[in-house]
Amino acid sequence: MEEEKQVDFSIDRFSQVHPSFGGYKAIFLGDSCAGKTSLLKRFVDGNYEMHRPTTIGYEYMTCTFNLKNEITPSVNNVHSTKKVKLNIWDTPGELKFRSMPKQFIRDSHIIVICYDLTSKDSFDNIKEWMEVVEQYLQQGEYLLYFCECKSDLENDREVGARDIKQLEKEFSTKVFSTSAKENAGIQAMFTEIMHDVRESSIFVKNRGTFCLSSSSSKSEESPQTYYQILKGSCCST
Repeated sequence: MEEEKQVDFSIDRFSQVHPSFGGYKAIFLGDSCAGKTSLLKRFVDGNYEMHRPTTIGYEYMTCTFNLKNEITPSVNNVHSTKKVKLNIWDTPGELKFRSMPKQFIRDSHIIVICYDLTSKDSFDNIKEWMEVVEQYLQQGEYLLYFCECKSDLENDREVGARDIKQLEKEFSTKVFSTSAKENAGIQAMFTEIMHDVRESSIFVKNRGTFCLSSSSSKSEESPQTYYQILKGSCCST
């Protein structure tokens, strides 16, 4: 019987300060109104707003997960637990924001591309978002997922099961079904993702610590400089 995937976590609320450079970096991409912000707001704050303004800049939050460290020897068959920080970026989905600065997307460990199940266009644009990702990241350097938002609007679905299966096959990854309104599938998605992190070469490489990949240490930008680049290049006024 397969072991149930369980991950304990605590959450720091939305923050506008510059990001910490420790931990694993996750970016949520997808078209405007796909449901990214509502999904993350539900996960972080437990709140849902029926009518949210379109995200026009980048928002940042941090979650701390407790992962069982199975890559080191156990003592009396009990493995130690590592606190692993996940830095999450919520991004705008408008076309003008798709030319992201390399400082933003590079060194990402987790990419989640969201689409609205009631919008076939948002689903079809996944390939455009993948082109953005592939500009700066090599295959195997990151974990890729797709997230179907607004599962509570099943009666208005425009994305069929065949489309989803083809997507999973083409990119050899998982498609999560979520609803921010009903708070469905969101915690399960993050649990699954962090389980994959624990089992991946990314976790082994970092020995389950807060450290980013070695390429991060070669970055010339300090955290503050990094944030100013994002703020100056990507946020509307």
